[in-house]
Amino acid sequence: MKPFFWMRRKSQTAAPRGEAVPLEVARTVFAGPGAVAAGGAITGSAIGDHNTVTYIERQYVTDGGATLGAGRSGFDQALITLPPVLQEEARQLRDHWPDVQVVVNQLPKGRTSRKNILEQWAKHQPQWLASAPAHAFPWLAQLASAYDARTASFSFYDRAVREGGYPRDLLVVRAALQAETMPEGSACSYLAAHQDLDSPLVRALQAALDGDRPAVLNHLNRWTAPDDSAQALQLLLRTDALVGQQLTDQALPALREADVARFPQLGLALAQALLQRATRRSTRSKLADVQEALAVALRVRNVRRKWFGDSAAAVVLGM
Repeated sequence: MKPFFWMRRKSQTAAPRGEAVPLEVARTVFAGPGAVAAGGAITGSAIGDHNTVTYIERQYVTDGGATLGAGRSGFDQALITLPPVLQEEARQLRDHWPDVQVVVNQLPKGRTSRKNILEQWAKHQPQWLASAPAHAFPWLAQLASAYDARTASFSFYDRAVREGGYPRDLLVVRAALQAETMPEGSACSYLAAHQDLDSPLVRALQAALDGDRPAVLNHLNRWTAPDDSAQALQLLLRTDALVGQQLTDQALPALREADVARFPQLGLALAQALLQRATRRSTRSKLADVQEALAVALRVRNVRRKWFGDSAAAVVLGM
């Protein structure tokens, strides 16, 4: 099957040349009473006896029993380096899964470094992951996807499915889409393993994989997205079905209204749809389409740079 136009298979793009290697990596130290941690931000008397301290960007977060105001402050500062939607969801998760603070604080700088550590966490489960509730795994999966850690993203989505995550149909579809991006993966095979699901969304994806684009639109019209992220996915699938039928004009209005800052993938979908329309002879204003596509691609680039996202993809599209 040809991948969806907004997706790419693993290894299709390399890390941007010249990407900076993070100068500071999360590390664990031990401090006794009266000691002063590197940087002098917190004294050992505040830490307590033999507590484990995670040092990140001059913020200290205890893994032991000590309570520090700097922990929450460090979390808030680290949080702004994530995509906006993941920031919102992490704040909600914190009340039910405090270890989300550990995850956020341990993320290094740089897209490649984040991708590597997420892949490592998926393969070698850290201690904090053992206590994660089922609803934490979709967040981890989205985080991994944001940094092109496709294998990790699939692993986290699949675990959410296996541990009873909800809504199950949405998780299965997201896992299947991640499977499709991996060289050895297959969305069809993953869906086949979940044939018990009777869902318009699942049927929409199956129809897309079968190349039945009118059926995709039919099924999507019968599915109600539970949140903004799911609505973004619904719009991407709908756009793919419309563009595939040369109905790009019908796809553009909704894409133009999308919040690119929160969902930059919708911005890339808009730019790609505009460029596709510009290649058709029937288009009356090819230059306008190309200029709009370039402007949108640059917006996506700027948005993704704020959280170490894949700005190179937007730059290449803009070229």
